[in-house]
Amino acid sequence: MHNPSKQDKSVGRPRSEAAKTAIVQATISLLDTVPFSNLTIEAIAKQSGVSKATIYRWWPNKETLLFAAFLHVTTVDVNFEPALSIADNFRQVIGDLVVILNQPLGRALITVLIDQPERVTAFQTTFFEVKRRAAKQLLTAGQAQHVIKPDIDLDKALDMLFGAVYLRVFLYTEVVDTDYIDAVIAAFMQGIRQD
Repeated sequence: MHNPSKQDKSVGRPRSEAAKTAIVQATISLLDTVPFSNLTIEAIAKQSGVSKATIYRWWPNKETLLFAAFLHVTTVDVNFEPALSIADNFRQVIGDLVVILNQPLGRALITVLIDQPERVTAFQTTFFEVKRRAAKQLLTAGQAQHVIKPDIDLDKALDMLFGAVYLRVFLYTEVVDTDYIDAVIAAFMQGIRQD
C-alpha cells in the first residue's frame, strides 16, 4: 500500500533558498562591523537565525561562504551594451566591480585571496575568466568593425586593462576611484584603437 508521508520523508527536504539568503545577508552585514579574521560561523548563525549545522552543510568554512556572498552581490555574466562605446562598456564593468571590491565584503575577499593563494584558481575560473571571455568578445567585435587594431594581441591587452585594476586593489590595497578607472581606460583605448 502506498504511504505518501513515508515517500515524502525518503525524498528529503529541499534546500531552503530563504535560509541561504539569510546566511549570505548576515555574512555581508557582519563584515560591515567586524574584520573577516574575527568573523565566526557562530555569529553568522545567530544573526541569520539558521543553525551552524545547516551553514556547514552548505559551506564547509567561512572562506567558501565569503565567496558565495561575493557572488551573491556581483554579476558574473557580462552583458555589454551594443549602444555604448567599447570604452564606456569597460568603464561600466570595471566600475561595478570596483564598487564591490571597495566594500568590506570585497576587501575581505581580497584578504582571503592574498592569505590563501590556493583559492585564487576558484576565483579566476568562477568569476574573472567569465568576464574576461566576454571582454575578449567585445574587442573581437571591435576588430570586425575596424575600431580596434587588427594585429592587437587581445589577451595581452586585457592583461594590461584588468591587471592595472587588480594590481592596485590586490597588491597596493588602494581604493580605485572613477578618475583612476578613466585614466586606465583612456590609456588602454589609445593603445588599441585603430586610427
